[in-house]
Formats: sequence, structure tokens, C-alpha cells
Amino acid sequence: METGIMNPDFGMPKNGPVGAIAVVGMSCRFPGAEGGPGEFWDGLVRGFDAVGEVPSDRWDGEGFYDPDPLVAGKSVARRAG
Repeated sequence: METGIMNPDFGMPKNGPVGAIAVVGMSCRFPGAEGGPGEFWDGLVRGFDAVGEVPSDRWDGEGFYDPDPLVAGKSVARRAG
């Protein structure tokens, strides 16, 4: 197995030793599954459709919407998931 360390100067991996790492936490928030990864997985298994209107407490969806995809700083989507 090849390992590599990113060289920040060039963005290319350099061969070298890699020490052990540990994942010490995980956090997520999925539409329709705010209970975490288990609830998200259950939704996937059930075929849950999480696409819906963007909650108004997140941002002004109408203010960001424009049907013209060439308008800068806008979104052509009214729904997300």
C-alpha cells in the first residue's frame, strides 16, 4: 500500500511514513433525519424523500432565487435536500 503526505507547496503527495490516526467524534445533520446517522440510514432504507423547501430560518429562499442560471449570486433551485 502506498502512503503519501501532502506537500503544501505543490499540492502533490510525497512518499513517507504515515502515523496512526483516530476519529474521535462525528457530527451530522441530514434533512428529515436530525437524529443522526442511524436515522438517516433508516430513511435511505425506507426510500424517504428529504427534498423540500429551505426553512425560512436558514435564509431567504425567495431572495436568493432566480430562474435564470446566468444571474450571479442566485440559485435556480427553490427546494433542497
